[in-house]
Formats: sequence, C-alpha cells, structure tokens
Amino acid sequence: MRAEIISYIYLLQKMGLLDRLRLMEACPIRLRPVLMTSVATIAAAAPLVVGEGLGHEARTPMGLTIIGGTLVSTVLTLFVVPALYLVLSRVEGSREKIEI
Repeated sequence: MRAEIISYIYLLQKMGLLDRLRLMEACPIRLRPVLMTSVATIAAAAPLVVGEGLGHEARTPMGLTIIGGTLVSTVLTLFVVPALYLVLSRVEGSREKIEI
C-alpha cells in the first residue's frame, strides 16, 4: 500500500509539481484503494474473532493480530508515510542547495 502512494508521488514529481502539491494530489487519490483493502481484510478476519466452536481459543488471537496489524499499517500508510516523505524531501532539497 505504501508503495502505491510513493510511486504516484514520483510520477507527479516527473510532472514538475512541488512537494506539498504532490502530496495533496496523491493522498486523496490513493485513499479509497487503501481503505477498501483495509476494510476487506478486517471484515475477513472478523469471523475469527467473534466465532465460537472448536479451536476458537487459537483463532481469536490470530484474528485480533490480523485486525490490529491492518489498522496499524493503514494509519502508517495514510499519515506517517506522507509526513515522512514531506520531511525527507525537504532535507534532500536543502542538501541539493548546499551541494550547488
């Protein structure tokens, strides 16, 4: 999921957009696929958590792990990766100015 956002940002970079404008363009476009994938994964793991019957003691922690990992990766993808990209692109831009 993270690679989709960054690859789209690089595509916009080739078009000549500024850092903040690239993020403002790429993040909303990639929001829907990221959320759809996350919701589908959580929905698929939900029966593991709420299910009863033989072996539910082993399936419940596995389902909770899947759901928790999906939630954490979604938050990282939607908030942390774009923020880090913006910070690191500014560092790279200042480094290029120093080298010139």
